[in-house]
Amino acid sequence: MTDKHLNKWLISILVVFSLYFIYRLILLPPYASSWDEVDYALGVIEFDLLKMQPHFPGYPFFIFGGMMVHIFIDDPVLSLQLFNTILMVSSIFPVYWLFGHYLGRKKAIIATLFLFSLSYPSTMTVQAMSEGAAIAVLWWYLWSLHRAVIQKTKDAAVLPILLLAILMGIRLSYIGFGVGILYYWFVFLKESGNSSEKVKAIAFHLILLLLSQGVWLSALAANAGSLHTLLQIAFGFTDGHFTEWGGTVEPDTGFFDRLGKYIFINIGWNGLFTQSLSIVVITLLLFLVTGKNGGRWTKPGTGVTLLLIAFSSYFFWGLFAQNIDKPRHILPLALLLGFFLLTGWMKKLSTLKMIILSLWFILHIGTSVSVLSGYHSSPPAVYKTASFFEEKNDEIPLIVYTWEETRVYSYLDVPYSHKRVLTYAQFLQDIEHTQKEIYLTDAVVNGFKQQGIENLDRKIEKVQSFHSQELFDPVYSTITVYKWVDKKGERQ
Repeated sequence: MTDKHLNKWLISILVVFSLYFIYRLILLPPYASSWDEVDYALGVIEFDLLKMQPHFPGYPFFIFGGMMVHIFIDDPVLSLQLFNTILMVSSIFPVYWLFGHYLGRKKAIIATLFLFSLSYPSTMTVQAMSEGAAIAVLWWYLWSLHRAVIQKTKDAAVLPILLLAILMGIRLSYIGFGVGILYYWFVFLKESGNSSEKVKAIAFHLILLLLSQGVWLSALAANAGSLHTLLQIAFGFTDGHFTEWGGTVEPDTGFFDRLGKYIFINIGWNGLFTQSLSIVVITLLLFLVTGKNGGRWTKPGTGVTLLLIAFSSYFFWGLFAQNIDKPRHILPLALLLGFFLLTGWMKKLSTLKMIILSLWFILHIGTSVSVLSGYHSSPPAVYKTASFFEEKNDEIPLIVYTWEETRVYSYLDVPYSHKRVLTYAQFLQDIEHTQKEIYLTDAVVNGFKQQGIENLDRKIEKVQSFHSQELFDPVYSTITVYKWVDKKGERQ
């Protein structure tokens, strides 16, 4: 392969990626289809932890970025999406510099464009969610930490420590990546030099770490009214998050079932392949071609070790402390795996491998465009139910009992009554004197069944199911509406 061929390949990839990126901007979905997205959007309008605008831990840097864009754009959802996009564009530099440490300049540019074309991360980060901004800052953090473990100097650690504070103020669940700081200290202490000076340097780093994290935590405490109130909000949120329906802990799921779903479904089928058999096949071909032409295994240096530690720490955090029903939590793992794979694939290039890599690139972009086009043109299931209930309410007043959907209905300012309900006893008490038609979503019905309520099927009547893109709405991609028929004696 000549340098001339590499130049032509680079220009072709750059042109296709640029067109895709412009189209991706056009396809930003105009929806706040989940509880979290509504919390973020309301936070842009008025930041208030007590009102869950947004919910704990507040995501202050993410919301602040949305507020800055909101000065110029009225739509809070679009403001957050554009803020994510701005940060994602900025993260091209640290990704290129990371690739540049292991590949030549032109190969590093191509690998960077390939990584940013990965279909699952590029589609998931168009939502008004904190993941888009967090992924971008994570790349800056990993690059600066990678630089620090190679330089092994006191000053090199300042930037990653400050970036870690920004990262935590955007998405606290990325705390597992803080382990990288510990690895830097390990490498720093092993370096020859004055031991007492090293201890002083680490003490300085610790103080800087505490102060930088304290900036956003103190701002949250001020917003909540006091540190005590902030802690109450924190404990209240985490208790509900881990114990209510659909929370992180799944006692009925065995460990190996959870592990299998986490690795093969979330990371593999969703994260790397975006539910596309074509991408699976082309990826296997890349492994086959690379295996035939690959070099010998060499011991990883401190930079690679850091990235492997970062991957491993978040892998276990995601496995044990995140809701595996929401595959978007594995976005950092999919991207780091993509980085490792592309670094290996791009080291030795042949004409055959360039053709296969080009097909891999086109398949990812084609999958992204297909998913984004479908989601942009067809509203989420929760929006479809909102329209359905609005039409029904024009005929006869109704009330809808929901789980998380009620947050979206409130944001949409729907004209009918709706309530979030947690227990069957609470539901029966609430409907005792109502004269309205009563509807329930399947999340509520399933919750009642989990509480051991028998003969529920005799008291409800299935009305209609609504569907949307599963990749974007893994939990609420299908919402089934039921009518309560027991109260009026229609079915005993």
